[in-house]
Amino acid sequence: MNFTRRINPPLGIPSTRIANLAKSVAKTVSKTVVMAVVCFAPVAAGALEELPANQEHRGVVMVDLYQIFPENRLDNAVYYDNRLVLSVANQTISHISPLPKEGRFVYLAKDAQGKSQVRVYVQHQDRQARVETIAPGHHFVVVVLDGVVYKKLYRVVEGNRLVDLLPQSKTADGAQAGEPGVVFYHVSTVVEREGVGDETYKEFGIRLHLSAFDSERLLDLDFPIFNALPELKIEWVGPNQIMYTLTDGRQELISISQFQ
Repeated sequence: MNFTRRINPPLGIPSTRIANLAKSVAKTVSKTVVMAVVCFAPVAAGALEELPANQEHRGVVMVDLYQIFPENRLDNAVYYDNRLVLSVANQTISHISPLPKEGRFVYLAKDAQGKSQVRVYVQHQDRQARVETIAPGHHFVVVVLDGVVYKKLYRVVEGNRLVDLLPQSKTADGAQAGEPGVVFYHVSTVVEREGVGDETYKEFGIRLHLSAFDSERLLDLDFPIFNALPELKIEWVGPNQIMYTLTDGRQELISISQFQ
């Protein structure tokens, strides 16, 4: 079972935490290492200095207004604007991806055996987020923040970095894993069409994307698919073909060679 503790102490890292971290480092390093103690003072995040010890332990890792300290250490923590907000028991927090609302983020953590997991940190007033693993390294996240639903697809890159595949969108959905990668869509536009007489109706422009397993690039279908609802059913029908189904039952085949 994974226990997550949410902590809101005064500014700065408590001296007891520094001592515990130093003991942890001493146990895991067999050769002589020059230790650098980094304290978070009530100053701007830009004033913090990264004090490298070696290639795997740079001290403080900065992600926007967030800091991960210390890097690549068991029981390390995430700080927001110099305030301690999250530490996960017996876990190493490797990377985070901020969500659009302040103080919320998706994070990548590893246990002592190196097994990774993707989780979401939210505030007490937020609903519990849902995380689903679509394929190795691909994780679908649904979270409601201040009444707004965010649907996101994340990819773990190089084993220690979390990437939001569509950072400007909150409608990533429909992810399906196939032999070449993970295909998914997002709603890119809404158009109003003329109907019978003075009536009008809306259609939703949907874009397809492919996160290929053999590349870190995100490939896109270069034209939108219009549907009566902001959703699309997708399925793989072969190693290189997908089929989508519209609300009215119409179906179309697309080859992954059409993705660019």
